[in-house]
Amino acid sequence: MHERAPILLEGAGDVHVHTAPSLVPDRKSDLWGLIEACEKHRMAYAVVKWHHGDSFSAAATVDRAHSGPFRLYGGLVLNRTVGGLNPYAVDAAVTLGAKIVWLPTLDAAAHAAAIGRLGGFPFQTVRRTKLPVTGLRITDDRGALHEEVKEILSLIDGTQTVLASGHVSTEEILELKRYIESESLDINLLINHIDFSVPHLTVESVEALASPRVWFELAYFTISSLGHSSIEAIRHLVDSNPSAQFVLASDSGQAKNPICPEAMLELISRLLEGGVDEARLERMLHADTRRLLMLEG
Repeated sequence: MHERAPILLEGAGDVHVHTAPSLVPDRKSDLWGLIEACEKHRMAYAVVKWHHGDSFSAAATVDRAHSGPFRLYGGLVLNRTVGGLNPYAVDAAVTLGAKIVWLPTLDAAAHAAAIGRLGGFPFQTVRRTKLPVTGLRITDDRGALHEEVKEILSLIDGTQTVLASGHVSTEEILELKRYIESESLDINLLINHIDFSVPHLTVESVEALASPRVWFELAYFTISSLGHSSIEAIRHLVDSNPSAQFVLASDSGQAKNPICPEAMLELISRLLEGGVDEARLERMLHADTRRLLMLEG
């Protein structure tokens, strides 16, 4: 481990962690286990993501019961298990303080096209007896956003909730950003695991999407044994887009990957060893992530 990694991680957060309970068995920890692990490394917060839907209710309950300074947040994933692109679910989530609303992930059409399986991954079991038949898209055949997506955006507009791209395609993300800007919506947009199979952004697409209200997520998962990226690919994306805002995340919790703090430490270490500028890494971990999540400090 690089000697600077633990120092950079102190006071930082993770915007993308998987825990139990989950439709995916053998998650590395539950919410309490995540808090305990993160506090050992003096992390400040984490956002828990459950592919089957609502993690914000459980996260809020555990956060209130926890006595330490560490903060736990949750959100809502718009897969079929919550009705897909469901404005009613988003309305409730935003009202109850969801930190992130993710667009479809495992049930997205782009996920199926890139991964070869709808509703899950080839490398892990998903405990679903009713799998989706068709994938969800946020745009129609003409490339315009569905009306339900526009309504979802209006519900998030001006709130403390972040919109995340989930597993939708680059083309869908580009139209999403275009619409948000054309309507002057007050929304922070997080593009998840940009070098993963979906959306698999290029240098050119990062440049096209970069703006003060867009953040690009670099995740440990993509360079793990389950991903298909590399530190060299990440560095190329970062170095080629000096004005873009990047944040680091573990996207961890899988049985074959380490728990959040260890995953973050490995990601930071490998980025430092790969030549990514330390000052920029520090900004990703602290200032840029806090601006994304609209946190004080």
